[in-house]
Amino acid sequence: MKSVDKFRVVAPCRADLAGGTLDLWPLFCLIPSSLTLNIALDLFARVDFEVSENFQFEVVLKNKNDQYQMTEVDPALNLGSVPDSLKFPVFILNQFLILQRQIPRVSMQIDLGSAVPVGSGLGGSSTLLVALGRGLCRVCSDFTEQGWQWRFLQWAKDTEAAFLKVPTGTQDYLAAIFGGLHGYEHQLGRIEQTSFPPSVFQQLNERLLVIFSGEKHHSGMSNWEVYKKAVEGDPQVIKGLKGIAEVAHKMDAVLRTEKVDWGTVGRYLDTEWDLRKTTFRVSTPTLDSIIQQTKEISGVLGVKVCGAAQGGSLVVLVDPGKKVSVVERLKKANLQVLPTQATLMGVSIQDAHLDMD
Repeated sequence: MKSVDKFRVVAPCRADLAGGTLDLWPLFCLIPSSLTLNIALDLFARVDFEVSENFQFEVVLKNKNDQYQMTEVDPALNLGSVPDSLKFPVFILNQFLILQRQIPRVSMQIDLGSAVPVGSGLGGSSTLLVALGRGLCRVCSDFTEQGWQWRFLQWAKDTEAAFLKVPTGTQDYLAAIFGGLHGYEHQLGRIEQTSFPPSVFQQLNERLLVIFSGEKHHSGMSNWEVYKKAVEGDPQVIKGLKGIAEVAHKMDAVLRTEKVDWGTVGRYLDTEWDLRKTTFRVSTPTLDSIIQQTKEISGVLGVKVCGAAQGGSLVVLVDPGKKVSVVERLKKANLQVLPTQATLMGVSIQDAHLDMD
């Protein structure tokens, strides 16, 4: 009898509401009280594991297009022979196993999938990292302690930074790990996580739409440009980052009032995007056109682009009574409204343990 463990790991992506970019180290060291607000979306990364005992380590990673076999872990891993669509997952697996004191003697079949559109600016690659990494935690019995999420966060962001070779923030991983609607205030040495009442989460969900522009965003490059200019003390960039932090705190305060003024929340979405667009020059003609068309629709309260922009997706706040008509108008304008809503669920393992021949 060969022991076989089958399980699925899912993790949600996110829409950032305010304070994106401030989650990059050391930008939050330069901008006091840097706050990022985001909400998890039920566009999930999915990783299916089938793990069996074996006399040696071997793993096959696959997605709908490609497949790659690994039989060893190598600190100097060469990704040249790995299909492009699997380079990042292979890198994640290799880096995770390097951390282990002993490589497990198992055979693994790992099947990767995601409902997050490529280049959507919703944190799809980071979400996949969280799902794959969490499954490897189960295989290797790592990150099992209480509060594992925060140690795992450090590993996740460092792993993606090592792959991209540019600094990475934290908000994508935090949404994927915890789910829900949260504020993340980056203080020196720690991140302060704050929640919102369930009623606010529900009301926001009722008003939330996400549009995919069809343009693939390039967050690494634009984040890197912002990063360099901020560290060099560029006054316009520093002023813009401080303005974004101020808007995030103002939106946070409105969301914590007894009766949320959603019109004000919408205006803060507009303000955040205006600051980001003028400071970092990350808009495109396509994004400008989509925003103009969207704002002309009755019932739209505010619009901003997700992530670092230069393409990707837009979050739209609407009057819930006009949500259906807004969606119809957007579709008539040939805009892609993503089939998504907010979710409270963070990264989760769906257990299907079986013993089979």
